[in-house]
Amino acid sequence: MESGHAVTAFAPVHSAGVGVRYDSRWALRMVSFRLDQPDLGSASLGIVAPRSAAATALIGLLSGRISPSYGRLRVFGYDMSLPAARGAARR
Repeated sequence: MESGHAVTAFAPVHSAGVGVRYDSRWALRMVSFRLDQPDLGSASLGIVAPRSAAATALIGLLSGRISPSYGRLRVFGYDMSLPAARGAARR
């Protein structure tokens, strides 16, 4: 198995100290969370953030549209800092 492409039995979504920076401004800093529900197809998720840039950046990270500036984000075992993993997540 190639790094970043293995689906694991761990939490479907796991974030550890993720940050997103646009030029000199931070949209997200040090965000950590876990979503442990194994069947996310039937789940609802609410995102509450102090600024719309933070919520938009988090959605972009989860969908694979953007990569984290630092930290780790895994979605269904895919390391979202790798371009190939972000492409797989968008399918």
